[in-house]
Amino acid sequence: MAEPKPVPPPPPPAPQAVMNQGPTIVEQMLAAGNDAEVKRYMIDADHAKRAACSGYYPDLQNDSAAMIKIQIGRDLDILPSVALQSISVSNNKVTMSAELIAAMMKRAGYGWKFIENTQDCTHIACYYKGEPIMDLNPDGTSRPATIRWSKEDAERAELLKPRGANQTKSVHEKYGSDMGWWRALTRFQRKYAPEVSKGMAVYTPDEAYETQPIGEDWLAKEAALMAAAAEKEKMNASTE
Repeated sequence: MAEPKPVPPPPPPAPQAVMNQGPTIVEQMLAAGNDAEVKRYMIDADHAKRAACSGYYPDLQNDSAAMIKIQIGRDLDILPSVALQSISVSNNKVTMSAELIAAMMKRAGYGWKFIENTQDCTHIACYYKGEPIMDLNPDGTSRPATIRWSKEDAERAELLKPRGANQTKSVHEKYGSDMGWWRALTRFQRKYAPEVSKGMAVYTPDEAYETQPIGEDWLAKEAALMAAAAEKEKMNASTE
């Protein structure tokens, strides 16, 4: 019986082209001689890693999510610790707490006075560096600029309807004065102060999740928002 012929070894794999992904951000900064920027970037990266591992920020899935928050904050001159707490990306939208948007507006010289702030309507007069912002009437005369958000606006946006399988009462229905103020504030920023966010479209968290389909995630965010509003109401009551 003839001996079996040896099986030849398989051919080596064909060489694969190495995809050129280009220099990293750190390599680009080093090439440009931006040693200070490199140091800042590495500090931010370490901050992001520690924040993601700390468990203090439930919305951080990983280091990259924390770093995105910090970098958005850097672009807007916001401290990393503030960015981690008050900036999020929700439903593909950058969101900021109303308190942070208000602080950014104040820092840039904008201000407001409440004409009305009730359960049914929030109406504010708009100022810049202590002077009223002026708008034009149709006839060309000037008038002080104001921003208004009313219960009718909330109804038109269908924000007062009960939500979810349990028909949870709308947060806009329960805390109309707070929700109205947040909406008036973001209207003010988008209409008269887009440079405050450097042209970035920013939303308060409630604006972002209102566009999401109702489900367990939506109900959890709704409950968190209502709890925050209730806590704020207690704080306001204790200072009166």
